[in-house]
Amino acid sequence: MQKLSSSNIVLIIAISLLFLFVGHSFILQRTFFNTTKYLAIRGDTIAYVSMIEGNWITAPSPFKFRILVPFLASLLPLSPADSLRLISYLSLFFCYLLILLTCTKMGLNTNHSAIGLLVVWASTWHLYNYYNPFLIDTFSLLILCVMIFALFSSSFFVFLTTALLGILARETTIFLVPVWLIMKEWRRSILVIAISAIVLLIPRHFLASGTDTTLVSVFDRIGILHQPLTFAKNVFLSWGFVWFLSMIGVWYLPSDKFALVAAVYISLLCAAIFSSLIATDTGRMFSILTPILVISSAQLYAELIKRKRLLALAFIGLTISQAFVSRPNVIFSEGSWVFGLPSIILLGIEIVYIAFVLVALGKSFPHKVKGKTSYLFGIIHKPFGQIG
Repeated sequence: MQKLSSSNIVLIIAISLLFLFVGHSFILQRTFFNTTKYLAIRGDTIAYVSMIEGNWITAPSPFKFRILVPFLASLLPLSPADSLRLISYLSLFFCYLLILLTCTKMGLNTNHSAIGLLVVWASTWHLYNYYNPFLIDTFSLLILCVMIFALFSSSFFVFLTTALLGILARETTIFLVPVWLIMKEWRRSILVIAISAIVLLIPRHFLASGTDTTLVSVFDRIGILHQPLTFAKNVFLSWGFVWFLSMIGVWYLPSDKFALVAAVYISLLCAAIFSSLIATDTGRMFSILTPILVISSAQLYAELIKRKRLLALAFIGLTISQAFVSRPNVIFSEGSWVFGLPSIILLGIEIVYIAFVLVALGKSFPHKVKGKTSYLFGIIHKPFGQIG
């Protein structure tokens, strides 16, 4: 683990603020006063604004069960939209901060971690948080970042407290709760799972009504499994070549951290798949993978900078290019030509780049996969102990 000095902490704070400032300044944002389809506030935000204004019972499900963020927003001396935006921006800042600190715990230096964060920041569905900061997505992401940091710090009470708050913000948080089992602290694991289940049910008991939609009815209406190819395409496009960067980089993580990262990766992936079965915006559901994608992409960049500096520079160049074709921005507005063929060409270049990365890594990649798989099986069969 890299030792954190005061200068490192200042640098991490500065990097987090820089990402936040550039995101806000670069991406075009929805408003209540815009009449265009793209930039008009709509959808889920309307339900949350209604809750902030005190209309809890009449809000549709599942929004009315996500009580924490609207409650916090109602306490602020701002309009509902401005309150939601402030909470989103604060959440993003602390997300970046905690992700970079978690990378430090993984042994990554701050520069490599910042590049990993850049990869995810420049993606379509992360920049969506700046385009539409009037949702609870970023607060839920912050909760996941705190829980992951608590896992790597072996801080059970932080993990427990954050999990309970997170479930009151967005129910998908509960998917990360069972990961404490990998610590092999069975009583604590059962405790956090049991309490989390109770907290999940409390708002549903008091706020539910006979007209609420059920999971089965929503699943049938969305009909994802009737169009599996479309679903697969949407999942791939949610992160594009970042999927490949992450799935390569994760195998180069330190052995003593790999099992925990793999468990978090799988749990968040399950949460994303489940939620996308009952939601139309598939890519947005997969944005919860942000912390793990940053860590694994940063690890790959650290590996490339040691082996092929040219590929490492291309890594940064492709990432920056991706930011310009991900969301309408101050340079390329809605309907711009770059969101057509150029974005498709860039995706093709990124896929070719992945092939070059695999060639550069050579035999080390299958060797890492074999070694980490053996390590993982050894951990599973180990009767006692805690993952380091």
